[in-house]
Amino acid sequence: MRRGLAVIAMLAAAAATPALARGEADFVDACMAYGAAKAVCTCKAEAAGSLLDARLFGLVLLSMRDPDGFTARARGGELTDADQARWASYIQESNRACGLNY
Repeated sequence: MRRGLAVIAMLAAAAATPALARGEADFVDACMAYGAAKAVCTCKAEAAGSLLDARLFGLVLLSMRDPDGFTARARGGELTDADQARWASYIQESNRACGLNY
């Protein structure tokens, strides 16, 4: 039984890897559209992939790609107080990890 669960977990992780890579590539593209350096955007994308769940990752990406759409969703209650706290933590932790001093 344990072996079967381990195999399922490995298959799920392998299937998620291309989706995560696409998400990180989308993140880098959106970040660079703001004029940030590719190295910084890549670092921030990698941090987002490890610090945020998929839903919050998507909202961070949306905030860069479609600020008006993001604002509408946030005002509609999709961004909870807990989300805002995790987002702030992501900003602090990713800035530290990526060598940004602000």
